[in-house]
Amino acid sequence: MSVDRRRARVRLTRNTHTSCPGAPGHVRHWMAGTEVTLWQISTRPGAPLDEGRDPWWTDFDVDLAHILPADAVEVVRVLEERTVS
Repeated sequence: MSVDRRRARVRLTRNTHTSCPGAPGHVRHWMAGTEVTLWQISTRPGAPLDEGRDPWWTDFDVDLAHILPADAVEVVRVLEERTVS
């Protein structure tokens, strides 16, 4: 079985910024060292999660989510995983 999504407590490894498609102009600044809870979701339907490539999301709604690249975070603690067979 493979994991296709996970919720985790993560730490930002570098300063970055994001915006969400549903709120143009709403920019969020992320500081290195900040810890937050995010979702990592496989970007390929039916495929397992690629931990080093798939982005981290603040929300499942693509219009409201701030999306961070995988290389901008490190996992502190996995809170939940969903597996597919």
